[in-house]
Amino acid sequence: MQYYIGDEDKKDYQKALKWFLIAAEQGHPEAQNYVGLIYDAGRGTKKDEIEAIKWFQKAAEQGHKFAQYNLGLQYYIGDEIEKDYQKALKWFLMAAEQGHPGAQNYVGLIYDAGRGVRKDEIEAVKWFRKSAEQGYKSAQYNTALQYYEGDEIQKDYQEALKWFRKAAEQGHPKAQNFLGIIYENGLGAKADDNEAMKWYRESSKNGNSDAKNALKRLES
Repeated sequence: MQYYIGDEDKKDYQKALKWFLIAAEQGHPEAQNYVGLIYDAGRGTKKDEIEAIKWFQKAAEQGHKFAQYNLGLQYYIGDEIEKDYQKALKWFLMAAEQGHPGAQNYVGLIYDAGRGVRKDEIEAVKWFRKSAEQGYKSAQYNTALQYYEGDEIQKDYQEALKWFRKAAEQGHPKAQNFLGIIYENGLGAKADDNEAMKWYRESSKNGNSDAKNALKRLES
């Protein structure tokens, strides 16, 4: 482990892989997950996603939530293996049910888009909120967006404002831009151009072009 996460001058991924493999071949799930991460990133060895998936699967089948998440990502993103949203959902759900916030967010995304499963915004919001309540900023943004846009759930600008703010305060540029929109237009809060400009400015600093345009418009 020290060779993998130690100080930069002490890191040695080849040695880390050697020792992780010894433990992994004895069935140690955390070591199996690290072997997967090393092969997936090509650290100290040739990048090999097929080998990475093999080790993620071994750990995931032992209930290791981080490996379940990593395996879900492989099937969701697809690269050396074909995308398979049903398999991605299977593994994300296993990790999500163990409280993994990233997996919970991906379960929400899959249900929201209806990828490999029937579209279900109620189920999506359920999982977004579980992740958001753990402080996961992407899920906070996704939760807010559901309440802002409304469809299967009722529009609720105050609830949207709450979650956009939480994500925005963690530096999420799209959430910051939406806060600007909310305050500029008085959606669920009193209209306040100064507050709108504050959030457009923050979003603009983080590279959001919509916020840059809005800021120019309000400053002109």
